[in-house]
Amino acid sequence: MLRILNFCWLFTAMLATVGCASITHETSHPMRVETFTQEGQAVLGAECTLTNDYPATTGKSGRGVSVHRSSKDLDIACISQEHGLATGRAISRANAGMAGNLLFGGGIGVIIDHNKGTAYTYPTWVRLVFGQARTFDRRDEKDGHVVLGTSSDAAPLLADSQVPPVATPAAPPALRAAPLAVPQPAQRAAYIATGYAKIDDVDAIPFLNDNGRQSYRNWLTKGTPRAFAISPTGTLAASFGLKPGDETLPSDPVERAVVACNRISKTACRLYAVNGSVVWVKDAAPAAP
Repeated sequence: MLRILNFCWLFTAMLATVGCASITHETSHPMRVETFTQEGQAVLGAECTLTNDYPATTGKSGRGVSVHRSSKDLDIACISQEHGLATGRAISRANAGMAGNLLFGGGIGVIIDHNKGTAYTYPTWVRLVFGQARTFDRRDEKDGHVVLGTSSDAAPLLADSQVPPVATPAAPPALRAAPLAVPQPAQRAAYIATGYAKIDDVDAIPFLNDNGRQSYRNWLTKGTPRAFAISPTGTLAASFGLKPGDETLPSDPVERAVVACNRISKTACRLYAVNGSVVWVKDAAPAAP
């Protein structure tokens, strides 16, 4: 009888311990994003921004990038000066850790992993196509193979369902209420240095991570006319020249940088630099050029 009681006590203690367990995964998720033309030609080095409900991550196509896991879908946008814009959405799916927490840890482990995002996973290798919006589902992923995705031009792509698809040339609702004015040559003089920083002071740029700052360095090597726009979430858009690869974007690089940045950012973008001048005003309200 005593042996039975001891066994019951031990079993109860084990259940109490297991009840608090949480089978978790790392908060970061490695991904590879590649970009292709519609003719099937690979394009390396396009500037890519990956956004969910955590701070945006930037990187270059053809290289690995690490994003924060989340229960929210991941929006991806890659910009090439020659080929334009390629966009996609990676669907967030619960991984095996969610089932493990439900089985061994009850509801506590599930809630913790859901809130931290560690219970979810994105496809690890996706291919975007310039001029298209595609959706990528981890359910379609096979080990060692790229997920080609399906066309999603007919559905909203960005996190805000009110923003139209990238394939639509119309501006987001907030911008339609106050249309962006195309700067005329005589107006360019308005973009003068504010004294915030020197044009080559890369460390002075707010919001950007290391990859974003490298994108700024690359932009500094381009000829004028040129413009560089950023948002508080770390989204950026760099433009130069008068012939955009994406015909839905404005030809003027100043307007083009802001429009392209706003297409992929959850918060309003502002100009940081134009030609050889930093035009950023600290803590100023977002304004269209």
